Amino acid sequence: MVMDFAFLKEEMVRLIDEPCDHGLILSAQDVEVLAKFSPETDERSINAWTEKIHQTVQRDGFVSTIDTWLGQKLYIVPCHPTAERMAEHWFGILGPAIAERSAGRARLDAIIVWETPNCRAEYRPA
Repeated sequence: MVMDFAFLKEEMVRLIDEPCDHGLILSAQDVEVLAKFSPETDERSINAWTEKIHQTVQRDGFVSTIDTWLGQKLYIVPCHPTAERMAEHWFGILGPAIAERSAGRARLDAIIVWETPNCRAEYRPA
């Protein structure tokens, strides 16, 4: 064995499973849907909350929050959250974490997102 890849599972849990499991993945473009999850009730505060979400997505590429109306878990991305786009998104998050955690000795080659047992999307950079 050259390297123990247990760290890969730890990173996948930390970066993908914990923020997304039992949560709702939304596009930042779904402004009206996002507004329904705002912990605020007046229009001005709802707009401020959604604007903060948009700024964070623009800066970080996503938002993971439970600062919602009923404490629901939301994961908000800049794209429509299809399996194909989420595979690319998670590759961009997981790839650098794997390289850093392995001190450059491992790299992520591809990521596969399964929608059902028979339906999957794979992302592999060109």
